Amino acid sequence: MKAKLLIGMSAVAFGFGCGDDSLSEEDSQKGFAATQSVLAQGGAQAQAQAGGLVSVDFTFNCLEGGTAQFVGEFDETSDSEGTFNYTVTFSSCVSQGVTLTGDVAYEFNYASTDTSGSFSYTYVGSIGFAGDVNGECDIDMSASFSAEENGSTGSVNYSYSGTLCGNDAGFMNSGSVNITL
Repeated sequence: MKAKLLIGMSAVAFGFGCGDDSLSEEDSQKGFAATQSVLAQGGAQAQAQAGGLVSVDFTFNCLEGGTAQFVGEFDETSDSEGTFNYTVTFSSCVSQGVTLTGDVAYEFNYASTDTSGSFSYTYVGSIGFAGDVNGECDIDMSASFSAEENGSTGSVNYSYSGTLCGNDAGFMNSGSVNITL
């Protein structure tokens, strides 16, 4: 059940886009999705090389060209709890047809039990988009998600705060979802 709960949380977490004053909503959504894809893939590879508290200096070869350098720490305090934080430098990193340049500080915290889980993200930085999307996006955003299972039902709560591409990040959506497992 824990796996279903965390998968459900992830689906909610990444199911929302963003808008921007200088980019169209469609371009903003695509640019942030491309950024998030690299953070997830590169972060997973950096974590796979580590256990416990470690310093990380890992170069992720972006799937469509370029690199993303992850420098930071990973602290897994137990099998069900941990924190990692990175400064990620995008060097002509191409993701989903979008070339990413710039830096973002990225922190992820998580905790889980057999029936509940929570995670939060913090992003601060400036990313340049080129290719299928062109423009700049300043990010100073936090997102939090929690889920709880109660027998055959569950709930997911999520919220965004801060700014994303010049907009209040709260517009990305906040709320609750009840699910049947």
